[in-house]
Parts: sequence; structure tokens; C-alpha cells
Amino acid sequence: MTKTQKIIGWTSLWILLPILYGVFYYSQLPTTMAIHFDFNNQADGWAGRNWVVFGLPLMMLALQWFAVIITRLNATHKGSAPRLERVLYSIVPVLNLVLYVVTIQFNLGHEVDIRRVVMLVIGLVFIAMGNYLPTAPANSNVGFHTPTKQNDQHWVRATRRLGYILVVGGLLCIASMFFAPLASAIAMLVIIIGVIVVGLVSLQRD
Repeated sequence: MTKTQKIIGWTSLWILLPILYGVFYYSQLPTTMAIHFDFNNQADGWAGRNWVVFGLPLMMLALQWFAVIITRLNATHKGSAPRLERVLYSIVPVLNLVLYVVTIQFNLGHEVDIRRVVMLVIGLVFIAMGNYLPTAPANSNVGFHTPTKQNDQHWVRATRRLGYILVVGGLLCIASMFFAPLASAIAMLVIIIGVIVVGLVSLQRD
């Protein structure tokens, strides 16, 4: 069994296991379930019970397979970054587990602060990615790069800048949990603007 097959196998298991949780509460769930929420924890998107319990994990499974295959191809042809790759492999399984359980709990009628849960998870993901992004090899597909080959020094600067933005953005996401919903919206906006600015700067050769 290849490394790619092992990664897909283990991560697929973790993505599909939460379905057992949904099946356990299946009869108690409404036939139409809330699946999307705004920053004020108000539901603004719905889907059928079968789609939520079974369809969403399968959709996340397909996304995970795509992510793993692309990451492994990149590692094979451009060089590996083991620590960053481990973070990338874990993002979908972690998000799936947390969001699946939270969604089930909300639709069971329990009081769940969706915004705070989501901002915490997103913040931790950004911090992890920001810490390990600079370990990506030069000219890999992870991060920003110019159409022409960059030198290692330029690549290191670009990934470090993006890494700083992600770490700071992750801390802002977590900090926003303790303030009004507007703070979370501002945190996300700051991250988006920061990533765009760093991307534009990294496209310029020093």
C-alpha cells in the first residue's frame, strides 16, 4: 500500500465515523435541517435530513481525496514538507467532525454558539498553517508564486509573510470569540485583505 493510499484510508475513516453519530440521533432530527448560519447564529441555509446525515460527510470525503491527491502529487514533483502536509491532511477531517457534531446538536434543539465554535476551529487551522507554511519547498504549489521560477530567498520571504498573516489572522479569529459578532466579520475581512496584499507583493520580483 502506497503512502497516498494509507493517508486516504485513515482520513476517510475519520471523516465517515461521525455518520454513526448522526444515525444514532436520526429519528430525533427534523426532516429539514439548518446547515448554514450567519455571524449572529441565525440559520440562513437548510437541507434535507438524509443529505445532512449522509451526504455532507460524503461531500467532505470527496474534497479530502482531492486535497490528498493534489498534495501528494505536489510533494512528489516539487519536494515534500512533511509538517505542513500533516496539517493539510487533517483540515477536512477536523472541520467535518466539529461542524457535523455542532450541526446535529443545533438541530436537536440544543443551544450551540455556532460562531464561536467556527471561529475557534478556523483560528487554530490558520495558526497551524501559518507556522508550517514556510517549510514548503521553493516553487511548490502551496502559497503564492510567480509564473517564472523564483529563487529560494524570494520564496522564503513570500511564505514567511503569508505565514505571519495566517498566524495573526488566526489569533484575531480566536480573540473575536469574546466580542460581538461584528468582530468576527472584521477578523475575516482582515485576513482576506492581508492574504491578497501578500499575494500581490509576492508576485513582484525583488
